[in-house]
Amino acid sequence: IAPEAHFRRASLLEGVGSWELAQSEFAALAAAAPTHPFAFQATLRVVRHHLQAGDFALARIEGDNAIERLEYLLATNRDPQQALRQLQASGQITWPNFSDPENKLGAEYRVAVARTMLG
Repeated sequence: IAPEAHFRRASLLEGVGSWELAQSEFAALAAAAPTHPFAFQATLRVVRHHLQAGDFALARIEGDNAIERLEYLLATNRDPQQALRQLQASGQITWPNFSDPENKLGAEYRVAVARTMLG
């Protein structure tokens, strides 16, 4: 199921008073697509529900769990540019960052090579 479908279904269930089913749907969304914006919204909805119900201890537990999940996502991020930035920030590598996300160097290189080949 698409993340938006999980979120909409959970919202409807919450709206008709079926909190247990809604919470389960929000949890399924967060597990299936943890980086999707609706997953973050789902997590907030769960914490807010407990706060509004006056169950502060459960809200705290859900909030702490959400923070742990986010920290895990950040720790296991496989974005090569982010990994390079982290290595540079920690001092593990000392050379400058030559990453070229907009491919400006690549474009200039191809033009230079083409000029050389075409004479």
